[in-house]
Amino acid sequence: MKKPSKPVTGARASEVPEDAKAILIGLLAAIESANYSQFIAYGDAGFKASLSEQQFSVVSGAVSPRLKKGYRSVSLGDLRQQGYKVYLWALRFTDAGDDLLVLLSLKDGTVGGFSIQ
Repeated sequence: MKKPSKPVTGARASEVPEDAKAILIGLLAAIESANYSQFIAYGDAGFKASLSEQQFSVVSGAVSPRLKKGYRSVSLGDLRQQGYKVYLWALRFTDAGDDLLVLLSLKDGTVGGFSIQ
């Protein structure tokens, strides 16, 4: 059997910078408390323009009750896309329901994108 020319490594969550963790916690706290102003304060102009208060309210209404019951975030790693560092997390809830996938796109410490699936 021929050895690979480059080492193969297993999938492993990368170390997440403290500022990215703090931003994630802040965004989730804003969702939990239904605070639109707090949520968009983390974002760049494009992020702020792309999310209406009504859209935020729909997401907050769906996710907030589960966040209030308790959760933990588990880093799944990161990607580089179009000049952004995209951090991926699984949200694991204490209600033992389905996990949610969170994508947080940062550039220069500012949010350019955020999604919960």
